Amino acid sequence: MAIAVLLLVIVLLAALGALGAGVWAITRSRRDHLSIATPGVASSAEIDAFALGDPWRRYVNDARKARNRFHEGIERSQEGPLRERLIDIGRQVDAAVLECWETARRGDELRIARRRIETSDIERRLADAAAVETSDGASNEAREAARRTMLALESQLDSAGRMDAIISDATSRLRTLQAQLDETVARAAELSVRTGEVAQLSSVDQDIDNVLIDLRALHEALDETDGLGGTATA
Repeated sequence: MAIAVLLLVIVLLAALGALGAGVWAITRSRRDHLSIATPGVASSAEIDAFALGDPWRRYVNDARKARNRFHEGIERSQEGPLRERLIDIGRQVDAAVLECWETARRGDELRIARRRIETSDIERRLADAAAVETSDGASNEAREAARRTMLALESQLDSAGRMDAIISDATSRLRTLQAQLDETVARAAELSVRTGEVAQLSSVDQDIDNVLIDLRALHEALDETDGLGGTATA
């Protein structure tokens, strides 16, 4: 009898162990599936919004919050076509947030370069050079040197003005794109709960794609300011 009871206990323990392993495997499979389907989850660790100055920091933080809300919605959704569609859209959301980070990083670099141009000091030096250039007592050589100085200083002021315009435009565009991303994520959450129909998410997918395209275009435009930044810091 004792041997039979012992064998029964061993069998039950083995069955429980197998059941636990099966549950763990299923849970691990679902987690891995979500992680693979949303590659931006891992790469988002590279984003450090606090390394940026405002307003760039704020836009990146808001974009990350939108992304987190979207993925929380995926985790709450039921297995099926709707979840798979949300995961597909999630890839684009991840890409948009990463592009927002790269764009904001370039904008912040431009902000720092612009800050190096002290316009008040340049204007003071420009006034001094102009005084020499118009002075009756200055030699021809001094007047010529003053004119060259004025041209160089005016070029720096022009660079500062162009950089101010670029920063203002980029700030406005990124603010708008981040707001569009926020709105689209909210609409995706509403549609997934209210209708549960996969087809309704097509417009969301398209809107996310449009935001991503515009973010990349803005990023490329800021990349083209490298030469301008070099002029400004010279």
